[in-house]
Amino acid sequence: MNEDLVIEVMRTGEQPDKGHVFGVMTIKNKDTEVGKFSILERGGKAPSLKIGVYEMRHSRKHKGRQVQCLRPTNMYISSILIHDAYHDNADELEGCIAPFLFGTEADNLYGSAEAMTQLWELIGGYDESQQKTILLKILSNVPGDNRTAEKWLEYRKAEWLKKYGKK
Repeated sequence: MNEDLVIEVMRTGEQPDKGHVFGVMTIKNKDTEVGKFSILERGGKAPSLKIGVYEMRHSRKHKGRQVQCLRPTNMYISSILIHDAYHDNADELEGCIAPFLFGTEADNLYGSAEAMTQLWELIGGYDESQQKTILLKILSNVPGDNRTAEKWLEYRKAEWLKKYGKK
């Protein structure tokens, strides 16, 4: 893992009409900002990463469009991805974080596929061998959620064990 590269996510608000959560994603190399994107996440009851630090790996979506993405290495939350929003539409997301071109307005975000291409370039490219990992720091929760990563991960693990049994 390249520990010099870090992705930081700061949520800044909600779309009043849909409840989607928007914010800013900053890419840092040795604590120096090298890139910035607007972000959007599906709101409502969709799952979301909580304040904390996560290890992410290069992957592909398993369902729907099998696009390149970043996926948590923790199996209990491995379905919450960073990938582009299909046709720039947050309704196509299921709790995932989608980057958009920075500077686009929160109610009119665009360029998600281009933003994801830029993100891959900033972090050294997509690794088809899927061995590369990167740190993701979530700096704020979606509005109304005050859980930390630690407590939330305990809950997710317990729910997984209930559903699939102890392994």
